[in-house]
Amino acid sequence: MISSYNFSNQTTELSTNEGCLPHVATTAEKVGKVTAYIVILVVAMSGNTLVVYVVCKTKHVQRNVNFLILNMVASDLFVPLFVFPRKIAEVIIGAEMKWLLTGLAGKISCKAITFVQDLATAVSVQTVVLIGIERLVAVVFPLRVKMVTSRVRVALIASTWIIGAAVHAPYFYIFKLVEDGTEVYCVPTWGPAFEEPRSSKIYATFLNVFFILIPFTLLAVIYTVIVFTLVREKSALKHAIRGGMIRDKMNRNVLKMALTIVAVFAICWAPFNIYMFIFIFVWNLQPPPCVLTSFQFTAIYLAYANTAINPCVYFAFVKQYRRSLRNFLNGSILYTSVRSVGIRLNARRETTFEMTSLSGDKPHNSVSKATGILVVSSRRLRCESQATIAEDVL
Repeated sequence: MISSYNFSNQTTELSTNEGCLPHVATTAEKVGKVTAYIVILVVAMSGNTLVVYVVCKTKHVQRNVNFLILNMVASDLFVPLFVFPRKIAEVIIGAEMKWLLTGLAGKISCKAITFVQDLATAVSVQTVVLIGIERLVAVVFPLRVKMVTSRVRVALIASTWIIGAAVHAPYFYIFKLVEDGTEVYCVPTWGPAFEEPRSSKIYATFLNVFFILIPFTLLAVIYTVIVFTLVREKSALKHAIRGGMIRDKMNRNVLKMALTIVAVFAICWAPFNIYMFIFIFVWNLQPPPCVLTSFQFTAIYLAYANTAINPCVYFAFVKQYRRSLRNFLNGSILYTSVRSVGIRLNARRETTFEMTSLSGDKPHNSVSKATGILVVSSRRLRCESQATIAEDVL
């Protein structure tokens, strides 16, 4: 979707000016945009990588909803890996969709990078819907949760990538390198096999309906049913056994996280979706030449920032994620501390041995006491890291 927008906007810039002065970015503007991209690049890479580590290394968080989160994290990682470096380069050289590579390498990279960019968005949207469906089953049909086996889970996750790849497969045809004087741009065009701009409008409309209108309509229905079910069961759970109360608390906590993910996704993508609606149905794929570039940058930046906000939401709502991360950091710190203390103790032991050999006195038992403290602390940390509290979110 973003690639299609960039194409049409760039095509307009290449074809017409119509009395509007071209926007020339100042040095301060370039520095600000590059800094903004670098910030979300670092946050997205570090945050999503930590989520992958927590889910893969900690067995007690490997559950259905966590594997869906892991799938969303995997798709989010494509953005900082493939998109941000290109956007930073575009800001620096001062030309959107300008391609630095030419020849066969330029053609392949033009098609592949734009394909991966929008594939990641498609997978994220589908995963948000699957998380909503998973919450619907857990709350409305709790006895059928076990029916979602590992095979079903893998099939659903794989389907998000297969559907996304199938829908965006036309990218390998429509994206081409176009020369404009001495410069080369990566833009899509449906010609000569298809009619322009009719084909572009149909495809852009299809993408917006399939990945915006339908998913958010489903999410609205799903979470309405979930909220209605929780309100209806609230009075019944007042006198329920502790197990039922714990399950209800877990469902509510995970529901809050899922709703936050949907809300953040909607807020981040709202400006871009509004622009796309106007771009397709009001401007008929031909935007006015004097469209505010600041709004264009803000809309695209917010859409990309969603990949950096998501891991923050996971760690904010899932206590097991925070505990696993804390134990990982504490374990690394403890290992470093124990190693440094051990080196100091060995040095003291050698010094004490030398002094004892000279004086004939027995070494003080401080070494054994310190070693005992380290062993007890290590065992206590290991026990705490393995403990599982029923009131946690997952």
